[in-house]
Formats: sequence, C-alpha cells, structure tokens
Amino acid sequence: MKFLHPSFLLVLLILLGCGQPNSQDNWTTDEEVAEATNDQESEQEQPLGDELLGDREREDIRSIVDLFREKNVAKIADRIDFPLYRQDPIPPVKEEEFKQRFSEVFDEVLIERIATSSIDQWSKMAWRGCMLDDGAVWIDPTGNITAVNYQSDFERELRKDLIAEHEGPLPPSLKRIVSPTYRIKTQDYVIRIDKRADRTYRYTSWKRSEKEPFKAELMLDGGEAHQGSRGSQVITFTNDNYTYRIHCYAIGTPDTPNAILEIEKDGQILLTQDGSFYH
Repeated sequence: MKFLHPSFLLVLLILLGCGQPNSQDNWTTDEEVAEATNDQESEQEQPLGDELLGDREREDIRSIVDLFREKNVAKIADRIDFPLYRQDPIPPVKEEEFKQRFSEVFDEVLIERIATSSIDQWSKMAWRGCMLDDGAVWIDPTGNITAVNYQSDFERELRKDLIAEHEGPLPPSLKRIVSPTYRIKTQDYVIRIDKRADRTYRYTSWKRSEKEPFKAELMLDGGEAHQGSRGSQVITFTNDNYTYRIHCYAIGTPDTPNAILEIEKDGQILLTQDGSFYH
C-alpha cells in the first residue's frame, strides 16, 4: 500500500472542507432570525429608490407629469381618487367641484414642482404606491393621485379662517387649540381630535344621538401620536385603566376605513368601531 504525501493530504482535506457546510458557522439562532427579519422589515419601511420602480410605475409617473406640464385640469381630474382630503377643517375636494377648486390645491408652485420633477424624485413605497419627494403627492398602484400633502397659501389662510369660524360657538374648554386634526364619526360616537401647542393631542367625544354636541361626554388630554402599520397614524390616550386609540389612515384602499376607534381596559379590548372622517 502506498502512503500519500502529507502535502497531498493537506490539499485534499482543504478541498473536502470547502465542499461541506460548517455546522457552527451556518447555525442560526432564533434571536438572529428575528433580528434579520426585523432588519428586513425596517428596510421595507424605508423609501424605495428609483431603481425599484417598475415599468408600470414609471409610465404612470410620466403621464401624471405630462398632464401637469399641459395643465390639463379635465384629464388630471380623471386621475384623482376622490374625495381628495384636505387638512381639517378644510372640506375634501369632491369630483364635481374639482375644476372650481383646482387652483386652491394645485397652485403654480405645486404645478411647477410636479411638472419639472424627474423620475429620481419619485419613490416606491411598497403597496402604498409612489410618492413625490417627501410625500407632497402620492400615486396609488393604479396610477391615480390619492393624496396631496402640500398646502398652498390660499389653503393656509382658508384653514385659519375656518378654525376661527368653527371655534366661535364652542365653549371655552374646547378652544385654545393649535390645530383641529381629525373629526370622526363611528357607529356610536362623534369624535374630535385636536393638537395642542405642546404637540400633545386632546380627545373629545359625544354620543351620536346627543342633541347638544358641544356638551362633551368625554374629554382626554395628553394624547401621543406615532406611526402605525398600513400607513396609519395612531393617537393614544389613557384614562385610569382605560386606553383609547384612534387609528387614522391617510392612505388606504377601498376596503380600509378612514379611522378605527379602539377602547381597551386592563389589557382587554372592550370596543372596536370603524369610523369615517367628516367636515
């Protein structure tokens, strides 16, 4: 029997080692899997770059840009998902009044911003669609404009006037707010969410059957807002061992309610009701 040269044995062992998985190096703990999953989900929540825009998204973006270059209001209306919500208390724009209110929403500054935008300024945000820059304009996966987060000078002044007008008949306890944020109707309640100067929120609610709506049934202060799932904003209020959560969906689908009221006591959900924005 011939003996193999030691150097040949060394090379053979190295080759065999390269062909076999290292059980220690390839062993993944549950913690590492969870961490990797969380990292992946975090990356998916970040704005996706232009390189991930598909041919359909690019075509939709270019067609929208072309319409604003032409200032073709009629064809732009065909690409709006109505009603187009505005910042409360400005009423949403309905399809039949779009032409009349077009310049209120799309002033010359915003028209120019859209018309001169490049593909690089648009980002794909998973199922939510695509947004221009930091979210000034949103386009859904079908190619329609679903949200305009830009505010023109006209709307800024209109909002100030409407806030002053709306607060006129309110009792002192409901005044002194910085920004009325949401007004919501659920099956049983009318809810008003207002933002205070310290950036906290106030929750005021009435029974829908209440004849004197300004006599609030419940008022909570100190609400805190954070981003939730599916593009929602969640505002949470606490009252002793009760927790009230308002999930508000700025961008959703036809099956998504505008808002969801959730009331919890001692960790147990007592009530969940879908809500709709109203003006």
